Amino acid sequence: MLTVGIDATDTELGRTVAALSAADPEVAAAVPAGPEGPALVDALVLLAPGEGHDVGGTSVPGTDVAAARALLSSTTASTVVVLSTAMVYGARPDTPVPLTEGAPVQPEPGSRYPEDRAALERAVVDWRRDRPGTTVAVLRPSVCVAPSAAPRWLERSAWHARSLRQVGRDRPAQFLHLYDLARAVEHARRHRLDGVFNVAPDGWLSAREQLELVGAGRPPRITAPAAAAWTRLRWWVGLGSTPPDLAPYARYPWVVANDRLRAEGWTPEFTNEEAFVVGHRPGWWSTLTPDQRQIVALGGSVAGVAAVVVAGAVALRGGRHH
Repeated sequence: MLTVGIDATDTELGRTVAALSAADPEVAAAVPAGPEGPALVDALVLLAPGEGHDVGGTSVPGTDVAAARALLSSTTASTVVVLSTAMVYGARPDTPVPLTEGAPVQPEPGSRYPEDRAALERAVVDWRRDRPGTTVAVLRPSVCVAPSAAPRWLERSAWHARSLRQVGRDRPAQFLHLYDLARAVEHARRHRLDGVFNVAPDGWLSAREQLELVGAGRPPRITAPAAAAWTRLRWWVGLGSTPPDLAPYARYPWVVANDRLRAEGWTPEFTNEEAFVVGHRPGWWSTLTPDQRQIVALGGSVAGVAAVVVAGAVALRGGRHH
């Protein structure tokens, strides 16, 4: 019987992975692993949670590379599964669509989260050199969406189509259901997969397709500098859920191919469309019919004109008193 250690059982992803592992008849226990948990395990799931914000929808914020190194140095596991991100490939105008595992690891300079996940991958490679026979599966998921994510997390993120306001941009995006990511982690652990594997649904969605799914209109197009400034402002006032240093990932594509993981027997249960809709919290505007939207817009215009008239009258009256 096997013991599986998971270093972030207080996160939704960690809890889901633990539940899937516990359902395996060959597993005696799925236990917390870390500074306060046992390192004497047969298999280790390394989510490496740290400080910061949840930028991938996994509820695993930041990356603590130092803690991951310490855990690796003390573990007895011969099977290791590591959570990375597809962001380690970077996002540029010439980024191939889709990216395969053979693409170079080139996170955008100054983008902390993908840089830290790339550092985690290097730490695991260094640790493994002196441990022949140990298998290490590095998973690079696309944007993950959880049904129980913080209210409007996806809409407030840079990954939602409403945030894609650059002129001429219709960046393709992928949305991976958290349950499918947990299943990928467990699949890699059970089958002792070795190497790097992208995790994503089949295909991707355009910005137009995303907006059509939630019945929203196309967002206004503005220049890239203005869009970056808008992202920084939303983050600063607490309306955005994506750090401004990840702006290149909102501007350019970083969708991935899942062929390699599929070839190992994993298949996604949720499509991009299903995961996107699950993670979407429709606002009042998207619930209105076209006729209702027109009425509201007309009412807003009338109210705006009335406000201008009132303001003018007040200013004129004030001038007369002087």
